[in-house]
Amino acid sequence: MSKRPKLAHDQRTAANSYNREEETPSVVEYEYTGRDHRNDIPKNVTHLRIHPSVTEIEDYAFHGKLRLKEVVLNDGLWVIGSDAFAYCTSLHKISIPSTVTKIDYSAFGSCTGLKEVVFNEGLMCIEGGAFRECKSLQSVRIPSTVTEIGRNAFNSCNSLRELVFNDGLKKIGDRSFESCTDYKVSRFHLQFMRLKMVHLKIVQIYERLY
Repeated sequence: MSKRPKLAHDQRTAANSYNREEETPSVVEYEYTGRDHRNDIPKNVTHLRIHPSVTEIEDYAFHGKLRLKEVVLNDGLWVIGSDAFAYCTSLHKISIPSTVTKIDYSAFGSCTGLKEVVFNEGLMCIEGGAFRECKSLQSVRIPSTVTEIGRNAFNSCNSLRELVFNDGLKKIGDRSFESCTDYKVSRFHLQFMRLKMVHLKIVQIYERLY
């Protein structure tokens, strides 16, 4: 029986690298239709597009998709469900369409790589913990249509440097910005004189800066 020739170290390394690339493609695209079973969604999905017919992203739909880098949400979407994108740690930016009225509990919780969120007019409610522990998030601009920010909504977003509120806001839940109250915050706009309940921590930030 003839022996298989031995591969040189560099050849073996190159072969192993090639096999890993084959096993883990750099781009995995997926279109979510709202009728998907969670097992249908690739664990290594990197680029996600929401079908135009979808009005609600289900709870936990993309929870823990660690390689998810890009999400394109559709006009016509109404609700982003609880924990829908929680622990998607490679996600860097998300733009919320103007048709979305509610971001549910912990929808983007612990998306530690998330640096930018674009909210649009039309959004009404940001539920509790929606962006909790988004440790790279640097700016939050709340549209005038938002009336309520839930408990712990932006808790532990400790890179936050800019908070912009508008006068439509009526309620800020307990600990919504806890652990965002250090001196990294450099700019704080307050335009909500009709606000009915202001969390003590936010008042303290205001007093420190002005």
